[in-house]
Amino acid sequence: MNVPMGALRQGAQTLRAPLPGCAAGCRFDGLQIQRDPLDLLTISGQVQVTGLTDGGSPVTGFAAANGWRTPDSGLSSPHATLSGDSTLTVSFNSDGGEQIYAARADTPSPIPAVLAGTAPPPVPAEAPTDSSTDVLPAPPTAAPDPDSDNSGLSKPGSKVAGPDFSVQTHTYLVAAHADYVPSVSGSVLMADLAYLDRVSNTYGRVSLTDEVWLAPDAPASVLKNLSAAGIETLSETTYAGRLAQLDGQGPTLALRMYLVAAVAALLLAGGAIVVAAYLDGRVRAYEFGVLRLTGVSDQVLRGAARLEQLAPALAGVVAGLVAGGVGAALALPAIPVFSDPPPFPRLVYLPGPAWPLGAAMLAAAVLTVVALLVAVRSERGGTIRRVQEGQQ
Repeated sequence: MNVPMGALRQGAQTLRAPLPGCAAGCRFDGLQIQRDPLDLLTISGQVQVTGLTDGGSPVTGFAAANGWRTPDSGLSSPHATLSGDSTLTVSFNSDGGEQIYAARADTPSPIPAVLAGTAPPPVPAEAPTDSSTDVLPAPPTAAPDPDSDNSGLSKPGSKVAGPDFSVQTHTYLVAAHADYVPSVSGSVLMADLAYLDRVSNTYGRVSLTDEVWLAPDAPASVLKNLSAAGIETLSETTYAGRLAQLDGQGPTLALRMYLVAAVAALLLAGGAIVVAAYLDGRVRAYEFGVLRLTGVSDQVLRGAARLEQLAPALAGVVAGLVAGGVGAALALPAIPVFSDPPPFPRLVYLPGPAWPLGAAMLAAAVLTVVALLVAVRSERGGTIRRVQEGQQ
């Protein structure tokens, strides 16, 4: 809200203006000296503000030089300098059509922010970063690579460049770093809404989408309170709902079918051991009988029978684990996990150590049990009587 206070003239004068819209309180944003936009001449001079009162009460500390700033670019560029102690002095040298503006410096500079994802462009070394000159060249429009080595820029205390609500570039101080934030991809800066509103130019503001992020344990009364405050909820997205949507997509169902196929292959491997033992069982039983007849002990025969069945089964488990790991490393990155994968953060396609170890233990357990049962049957069937009767 702009409040006209009258025309300036040479000499001392007192300017007053009512504030009808500030019954509940207002924020004093700054002082602006307007001139005719058709006046194309360069003007220079000084304006001294010796006092400021609100409702008859003096505003203390208003003239402190570090409590004010002048914007550096935009339609309100003043080409002015500020100084003050008990008196605020605005010295200006303004070209035609430019307005002289001094803003309250009640916003930290650089603006503290939480950086999520990869870091945006750093602050150029030659660019000053104090409160009166914090406008920097616009960053590139291309999305940065989330896997790039920007660990230095991501550390708390580093300074990066980022836009405000009017796409002007400011300096931000990284206060903390997060991997990513909900519903936003790429390089993200989270800053105080009031700070951004204060530093953003009123010209060229971008359209905004307001979102409210709730923790999983947030009470249901939050939505009721938002509605009571006049904030209408247009849509709602939950983690569980999004997960269910992704689980129903084609690539996800295909990967689950691969797991079913792996279980079927394990059962077929166990069945192959049983079939091979059945086809070769009569010959193997006769051989065990011959060995018993020659004096080989039952303990040695049991060990030989188990080794004969277990060795190929466990060797197959090891070979399958190696072949499956190499195949997964080559194939999984080429298989889309989702129909609409997010660009950032990049997904890690290779499973963690629990999956390969769990699969290997399951396969080894199943094949070991089958091999032991087959070995016991083969060893017990090889009796001396079988040899005496000539059963082969």
